[in-house]
Amino acid sequence: MMVGYAQSLLTTRTDMGIGISAGIQEKMNYLQEVLDDMAVRAMVCKDTDVRYGHKSTNKPFTGYKIHISETEDGFITAAIVTSGEKGDGAILPLLIEKTEENGLDDIEEVIADTAYCTKENIETCDTKDIKLVAPLHPSINGFRDENDGFIYNKDAQSVTCPAGELAVKKSFKKANPKKKNNAHYDYYFDVNSAR
Repeated sequence: MMVGYAQSLLTTRTDMGIGISAGIQEKMNYLQEVLDDMAVRAMVCKDTDVRYGHKSTNKPFTGYKIHISETEDGFITAAIVTSGEKGDGAILPLLIEKTEENGLDDIEEVIADTAYCTKENIETCDTKDIKLVAPLHPSINGFRDENDGFIYNKDAQSVTCPAGELAVKKSFKKANPKKKNNAHYDYYFDVNSAR
């Protein structure tokens, strides 16, 4: 609706040949640039493989992620591109494998962030005699079902559901020794947007 109005405003002004001040012309040029950018973005968003991801709770993005492994001195040893909603942690075994394929087969340790410290990655590194240095992932000390589709998003410090939606709320629950519960977060989702 607003786009149509903006386009008709620009067309009407051009068709009438009305002389306008430099300040207004600058704003009209800016409006035209915004409409042109929107047209380009609309074409990009028609990519059927693109997905929504989150860099933080308030900063979603549409696109892809690139996962990179590198040596201490910054030499890139592997790179893998995934859609935006994919969690970082599941990519670690592939990064290790590609790094080894690229000739670096004496990996002693992997330094990573929380997203990479999962049970699967710990086991993978143990079998390859690689030391995994990363903060403990919340799923390690909880009782989550394996492969339930919920992924911890370390950038947003929240959880993404199998439909790719970020939790709308989280609440902290204190440890309760009587119920034998550890301290944990409960995450809540908008059921209408996750369909």
